[in-house]
Amino acid sequence: ASMYARKRRFGAGDTVLVQQLYERAHWGGSNDKPQCAPNLRLRAYIDAARRGAHVHILLDGYFDAGADAETVSYVNLIAQNEGLNLRALLGNPTGRGIHNKMILVQAGGQKWTHLGSINGSEASRKANRELAIQVQSSAVYDYLAPVFWIDWTVSGG
Repeated sequence: ASMYARKRRFGAGDTVLVQQLYERAHWGGSNDKPQCAPNLRLRAYIDAARRGAHVHILLDGYFDAGADAETVSYVNLIAQNEGLNLRALLGNPTGRGIHNKMILVQAGGQKWTHLGSINGSEASRKANRELAIQVQSSAVYDYLAPVFWIDWTVSGG
């Protein structure tokens, strides 16, 4: 099963690391809210944390015009209110922004990597011709996870 097919099973003891140019707090129009027009991918990360997974989301703070800051506030408020092992940060670890679209998952003894061009908007998921590859590979995960943690640390995590 692919990483996305397994996503509903991520839970206690699992790790989800997200590094993304942007991830909207909600989909729909600019006046919508996460409760009525949820970003389904963001909701999956939050739900994984609710099941006990350790979830870290690093979003771009260089090019951000406020949408990533909204997402970071939204996610961290949920984490604080519910006592979840979930944290989101804005970052600029290279001084030129984050343009990466990467998800690393360690779950059930397997290590998955998702790399591609898919941004965190509704159009990217539903309308654009975006591309991503998912591989189950300890070698790929083990190569990229330290890069994530360096960027996380440099960003204040």
